[in-house]
Amino acid sequence: MNFPSGRVTPPRAFLLLVAVVAVLILTSVADAVTVVETHAPIMFNFLNTCIVPAEPFIAMGFFHVKASFNQSGGGTVLQTFEANLQNMKGMTTSGVTYIVPEESTTHVVGDGSDLMPMNFTFEQMSQFIRQGEDGTLFLNDDFFTHLLIHGTINANGVMTVDRVEPREGCR
Repeated sequence: MNFPSGRVTPPRAFLLLVAVVAVLILTSVADAVTVVETHAPIMFNFLNTCIVPAEPFIAMGFFHVKASFNQSGGGTVLQTFEANLQNMKGMTTSGVTYIVPEESTTHVVGDGSDLMPMNFTFEQMSQFIRQGEDGTLFLNDDFFTHLLIHGTINANGVMTVDRVEPREGCR
């Protein structure tokens, strides 16, 4: 997937998968902890704009997801979702290699059948580390992105805390 902005951003397919798994877990009912775990091969096209001219590469590895759901006898729901890329490595057509560590976590705590009040936190950190450079030819050639989203919704369904902190750059 090539991103028109020229920056490496979290793939939309990944974020969609996060949302689908979260909805499936939150809509299930369980007396004990339910855990769902998935490990699947994955491949993406990326564009590193920390290099001039921008450097495209293809990355392959595994997508690992672990989700858990627990509902107490009193109705409080705790949902945890963790995802990461495992053994993710990339290569350009000229042979330059990349290592791509990425991980994200989501925690949702809600009360009662309508899950209100509720609080949730999503955090994702991705790095695209260009290998074989000592900084002489390309300074700050590694791209990173960090996203933190937090919200609190009161019992009336009103958002009282809404925090989004995106960061990205070259290192």
